[in-house]
Amino acid sequence: MILTNFSVKRPIAMFAFIIVLILAGLNSYNKIGLNNMPDIEVPYITITTIYPGASPEEVEVDVAKKIEDAVSNLDGIKHIDSTCMENMCLTILEFQLGVDVDVAGTDVREQVNLVLDDFPQGVESPKILKFDINSKPVVTMLLYGDMPLDQIYDYAENKFSDQLSVQKGVAEVQIAGGETLEVQIIINRENLSAYGLNSLDIINSLSEDNKKIPSGNISRYGEELSISFDSEFKDFQDIKNKEIKTLGKGRLYLKDIADVKFQSKKKRTLAFYNGQPAVNVKIIKKGEANSVKVVNRVKDAVKELQLSNSVPGGIKIVNFADDGEFIQASVDDAWSSIFLGIILTGIILFLFLHEIRSTIIVVITIPVSIIMVFAVMNFFGFTFNNSTLLALGTSVGVLVTNSIVVIENIMIKIHSGLKPKEGAIVGTNQVFIPVLASALTNVVVFLPIAMMSTIVGKYFVPFAITMTGITIISLFISFTLTPMLAGLLLRDKMKHNWIMRLYTTSWNFLYNLVEKFYKITLTWTAKFPLIFIIIVFATLFSLGAFIIPKVGMSFFPDNDRGEFIIKVEYPTNYNLQTSTKRTLEIEKGIRKLSEVLSTSMVIGKVQGVIGQVSEGVHLAEITVKTTQKKDRIQTMNELKEMLREHLSDNINCIVTVNVPGMVGGAESNITLKISGENLEELNRLGLKSIENSLRTDKFSDIDSSIRAEKPEIKILPKKAILNDIGIPSDMLGLLLRTNIEGTEVGSYKIGDRSLDIRVKFKEKKGEKQIKEFIFMSKNGKPLSIETVAQLKESSIPIQISRSEKKRIIKLFANQKERIALSDGINVLDKEINEILPSGYSMQFTGKIEKMADAQQDFMQAIIIAAILTYLLIAGILESWSLPFIILLTLPLAVVGLFTGLYLTGQALSMMGLLGAVMLIGIVVNNAILVIDNVMHLRKNKGLNPKEAMLESAIEKFQPIVMTSLAAIIGMLPMALGNGLGSELRSSCGITVVGGLLTSTLLSLYIIPLVYIKFVKNKKEVAK
Repeated sequence: MILTNFSVKRPIAMFAFIIVLILAGLNSYNKIGLNNMPDIEVPYITITTIYPGASPEEVEVDVAKKIEDAVSNLDGIKHIDSTCMENMCLTILEFQLGVDVDVAGTDVREQVNLVLDDFPQGVESPKILKFDINSKPVVTMLLYGDMPLDQIYDYAENKFSDQLSVQKGVAEVQIAGGETLEVQIIINRENLSAYGLNSLDIINSLSEDNKKIPSGNISRYGEELSISFDSEFKDFQDIKNKEIKTLGKGRLYLKDIADVKFQSKKKRTLAFYNGQPAVNVKIIKKGEANSVKVVNRVKDAVKELQLSNSVPGGIKIVNFADDGEFIQASVDDAWSSIFLGIILTGIILFLFLHEIRSTIIVVITIPVSIIMVFAVMNFFGFTFNNSTLLALGTSVGVLVTNSIVVIENIMIKIHSGLKPKEGAIVGTNQVFIPVLASALTNVVVFLPIAMMSTIVGKYFVPFAITMTGITIISLFISFTLTPMLAGLLLRDKMKHNWIMRLYTTSWNFLYNLVEKFYKITLTWTAKFPLIFIIIVFATLFSLGAFIIPKVGMSFFPDNDRGEFIIKVEYPTNYNLQTSTKRTLEIEKGIRKLSEVLSTSMVIGKVQGVIGQVSEGVHLAEITVKTTQKKDRIQTMNELKEMLREHLSDNINCIVTVNVPGMVGGAESNITLKISGENLEELNRLGLKSIENSLRTDKFSDIDSSIRAEKPEIKILPKKAILNDIGIPSDMLGLLLRTNIEGTEVGSYKIGDRSLDIRVKFKEKKGEKQIKEFIFMSKNGKPLSIETVAQLKESSIPIQISRSEKKRIIKLFANQKERIALSDGINVLDKEINEILPSGYSMQFTGKIEKMADAQQDFMQAIIIAAILTYLLIAGILESWSLPFIILLTLPLAVVGLFTGLYLTGQALSMMGLLGAVMLIGIVVNNAILVIDNVMHLRKNKGLNPKEAMLESAIEKFQPIVMTSLAAIIGMLPMALGNGLGSELRSSCGITVVGGLLTSTLLSLYIIPLVYIKFVKNKKEVAK
């Protein structure tokens, strides 16, 4: 081979070229960022439409249906989901992958504009936005201290968030735990009535007197002056001293009938840190931004604020959670697995080769190949994430195979009498075909992965490209650096001290016993090949029939981050104070549990998914930080069960326990929707489904979108009476709003800040605030609300969910530990289908839908990979029949794959399926090595098939055992890893190691025996 000849004869030139490639890789390494997941563009469009005062039913009929009808015919639509809530409609459109989301957004906007005139009066113009799945919270900070909460919130909103929002990569700063500061004019009801005034008098007086009106421009002595009329309040006392009415010789000022003060708006959310009132600040990164860099910039900005004494003395800032720590720890764990794999591989090679020089040569090739692939990753814009780190981790076992085969054959040639350089050239060229075939089989199995079209498939594209790059680089290194170093370093006879001689003698004695045993057993089984083949495959079939059904399927393994999200939902009639009191009691009990370090709590807002209410004073979310998994005995699932058991005694509330998802928030593993027309029937079916699910005792955290209706007091005006007294209905509504919520009447500017001015009444408890509401008629007589309106108590739904233009209810659940997701799906499918009447249907969504799509994608990838592998081997060996024999290693690997999962108690996840695709390209390598050598022996020595196979199997026994052990041992650190973020890599590693182990052991016998049985000598065929 020209490349090998050049490398051995011109080592300085080749070494210089390789150094250039290494420098390119090292330079690229510094440019590669860190992220948890690869960036995947999923085409989502959100349409948010505000309809003030509308009930969910009105929102559904007047807004949701019209929007759905308008956009349903757009090309590429996959799902249409709408959530109709009080005052608002949220419609989410999911398009097929590959659809340009910017073009889709324009099309959606055009279609929605066509139906704007069909909306009732009062509906605001819909906001149409592109939803970026990669834009997620990366830092959660909590501000607390001795200062009043209002002041802490004001600092967080106007100073702290400003410093963080300008950091590169930050998309948004979300704040919870208080409300914006405003100027509140709190009217005394009795004083107002005593002076014969209405709240509208106050509102009109303030609005008219707090204005700034541009008056134009004038010229003066060749210059232009701007003229403006400025009647805005300049001082806080100006508001208090605002004249409202003249009373004979006196004057009535605002301070006489109202308290004027700075105060927060009516609180709808509260936050706590370890039970202490706090302000919760979440940093949302931009979709394309590097997570770790954003986290570090935010941390640096906070340190700068603290060092510059910009943070008020009474405020403490705690970094409760951030993705940066987890991602960095996950990356460090991945690198430690890679380095440990390299070291273990080197030990295995030394045990077999007995020479430190040959071991060093092979071990050097692994990091060199990994460094070079950094340039490939940088070229494609990849980051170090779960996908690419998995590629680097699994590459250790793949990379070593090519160099081992080359170096082992070179040593044979040198020991046979050839000079080192000559032996390097001859030895490398002799194994050119099997090494090339081995590398190319790895490449062709990654092509179908790179072409996968689902969301999960896109997640693995960086893996496939990185693995393809590193495999091609490894092939290049095997034909250049490996023979070059072998020609320079290896010698025929290496001097060993007495320890090495003792070790070599002992090892050779033990190895010869193993090889002799293999030779005897292979020779004996070769006399009855068909019987042994039948026994092996019958055993495998029986074992597979027992194990495979017990393994089951799952989506992605959850990462143990030492973090849990507990969602608590109370009855819809709970107010903020009641929800807070109960949640604080729950949180106090959680902090007493072992392994719990700290808690963060938000009342009034949770991280929900579509189909679940995410805002409301009856909702609470507790984030629990525990010790890291390396510091505790309990597993993540055991901690979840401990939390569930602790919370099980809480009555009159719904509690769910989840772990943070890969894209933020906490989503249940199982989500299904039941669709139909009648809302009451849907609710009945949903409750019955929950009852059936509980009866199976296979699920936890069971929840649904079904909620009790929210109590409401409707005020129905008596229009005839209002007409008689000359008061329009909208005026009464405005008076009532001021009585309860308050009315904004302008703004008050302080420096660069503008605070709203709100007129409201002093709050009374309960419905007295409405029933005792008195206002003045136009003739100055007091009237009660019950005189001009009817008060009617009723209830309204919290929300109405729709999907694909139908009403739906959703069920949410997690399967219990040791129950595979696929088993849970089968149970629910059976339980719920039995109760569905005609016209109603069910469908699994969320993770399950993505898992089903990914399974189909993987099945196609596996079939294509197997076909490409067959065609590649057929082309290299110039035979249509021999590839069938080689591909028999695949069923041998399948049993090992499932056995590994069964013994470790794991289900076959998407990562496991990825390992299955990888195995297609890996497990055939040993068979290719043996078959290629058989063809060489038959051609050069004229041996018959049986003789050639027996000789070849014995001859290649050592390289097969050595490469297989090196590959398995090299992947073990990844398969058995227990560091942060190791769950995903471990799931893949276990399948690869299990498949390699059984395929190696069994193929040592099955491949030779099948060849002996079914391949005939041409002379015998002629006879």
